[in-house]
Amino acid sequence: MVSLKQMKALAVVLVTVLVLTGVAYAAWSRQLYINSTVTTGSLDWYWTAGGGQDTGTDWVTTDWTGVDPQTGYALPAPTPATGDYGSTAIVVRPGHHHYLEVTVNNGYPGYYNRIWANFTVDGSIPVKINPPLVSWDDINWIPLTRSQTYVSNNYLEVNWISWNPPNVPGVGDTLQSGQSGALYFEVHIRDGAVPQSAYHFYITLPGTQGT
Repeated sequence: MVSLKQMKALAVVLVTVLVLTGVAYAAWSRQLYINSTVTTGSLDWYWTAGGGQDTGTDWVTTDWTGVDPQTGYALPAPTPATGDYGSTAIVVRPGHHHYLEVTVNNGYPGYYNRIWANFTVDGSIPVKINPPLVSWDDINWIPLTRSQTYVSNNYLEVNWISWNPPNVPGVGDTLQSGQSGALYFEVHIRDGAVPQSAYHFYITLPGTQGT
């Protein structure tokens, strides 16, 4: 049989266990507060400038039949014209620095120009450059790919030269803040276009967060 003394000792042990259990529960049930600061970056890039091969005597070619897979240039290749008639203007849209407007002035059937457009990353987040999009009306955009680099309408042909020169970042590259790159295009006025007219198209350059 259990003596009175043993029962008193057992009671003391039980009380002690209950007290310690309560203390442990109180310690674990306290609310945990974490103070932290979340910093976000900016993802941005912009067109800076552009230029072209046509700085004097024009270049001409016939309607394109395809693209050279080795160089990315449209075929057939252009040849020098006999005078300086057409010109190409490349303008960054005011207030919308992701968009370029390209205008061929005094265009005529056969007119050709090879143009380029520079861009710079100015956000704090690295930007991966994706293939460009082209539009004839600034509303409907046509994505270009390495397997489908050129598009055309009734009057214009535009080809994205998908191979950049060495050490010039372009599509597929990831640029850090402050770094610049360039894209290259060919422009051709198709046979049957109205001479001495202005022809427009637009380019935008998508980008996503890089690593």
